[in-house]
Amino acid sequence: MSEPVRIVIVDEQAAARRALKAVLTLCPEIDIVGEAGNSQQAMALVTTLNPRVVLMDVQIRVTNDLHVVRSIKNRWPATKVIVLTAYAAKRTEALAAGADCFVLKGDAFETLRDAIVRASSA
Repeated sequence: MSEPVRIVIVDEQAAARRALKAVLTLCPEIDIVGEAGNSQQAMALVTTLNPRVVLMDVQIRVTNDLHVVRSIKNRWPATKVIVLTAYAAKRTEALAAGADCFVLKGDAFETLRDAIVRASSA
């Protein structure tokens, strides 16, 4: 078995981060190495932890959420960014900003898990 995919979860809602962590921890192919509640924390974690995937809600309020996607992709092009949001209307913007994948919060868990695994192997 190969090494688990190292991911950082970024969502301003602590309950959403806890729920994602609880579900993703059940997947041996995924290793959650950090979680952030805002864009500054996200950038700091990506800098220090070097995750393979950043799983990010694009409704974080402290800064322009899609700017963070662009910043991550510009500084760490090998890091994959998966936008996970409840807002389907953000799809075009997120992909244009450099997101590698877009998943809706209401999608099946398998959709998210598969997106993480696919993104990490791309």
